Amino acid sequence: MTDDRLDRIEDALAKLLERATAMPVRFFTVDGAAGYCNLSTKSIRRLIARGELTPYRPCKGRLLVDRAQLDAVVLSANKPVRCGRGIR
Repeated sequence: MTDDRLDRIEDALAKLLERATAMPVRFFTVDGAAGYCNLSTKSIRRLIARGELTPYRPCKGRLLVDRAQLDAVVLSANKPVRCGRGIR
C-alpha cells in the first residue's frame, strides 16, 4: 500500500521536474497569451487590433504572439490605478 503511494509521489515529482527544466515557450496562442499574463482573450485581441502586439499566422486560423513582445507590452503599461470613482 505505501509502496504504491511512494511510486505515485515519485512519478508526480518526476513530471514536475521535467516541466521545470523544459525550454520556455516562445510563442503563445491567443488563449495561451491571455493565461500567461492574466488578461482576457478579448484584451489580447484588442492589443493586436491596436497594433501593440504583432500576431504571427503560421497557418490559416492560427494566431501566435511572441512572449518577449507580450512581456514588453505588459511591462510598459503605465496607466494610473483607479481607486473608487476617482484616480489617485
